[in-house]
Amino acid sequence: MNRIFKYLFVLGFVGFASGIVLFTYRPFLGIDDAYIYFVYAKNLVNGHGFVYNVGSERVEGFTSMLWVLICSASYKIFSEAYFRQALMLLNILMAGAAM
Repeated sequence: MNRIFKYLFVLGFVGFASGIVLFTYRPFLGIDDAYIYFVYAKNLVNGHGFVYNVGSERVEGFTSMLWVLICSASYKIFSEAYFRQALMLLNILMAGAAM
C-alpha cells in the first residue's frame, strides 16, 4: 500500500511539474539538444533523412538515435501543434514506470 502512494505521489509531482513547464515556458521549440532532436525528427519525417539543414550532408548530430526515432514517430502520428505535448505525456509515463 505504501508503495502505491509513493508511486502516485511521484507520478502526480512529475505530471504537475511537466504541466507547469508545458503551459508557462516559452519558447516551445526547446533549448539546445531538445531543439536539435526536433529538427532531426521533422526532417526525417518529411523525407530529408538525418540532416539538420535540408540540402546539406547527412550527419549524425545528435546523441540518441532512439529518442530521434521516438520524436519522429510522435511527429508523424500527431500534428505539429501537438507532438510536443505527446512527448511530454510519454516522459511522464516513463518517469512513472521507472518507479
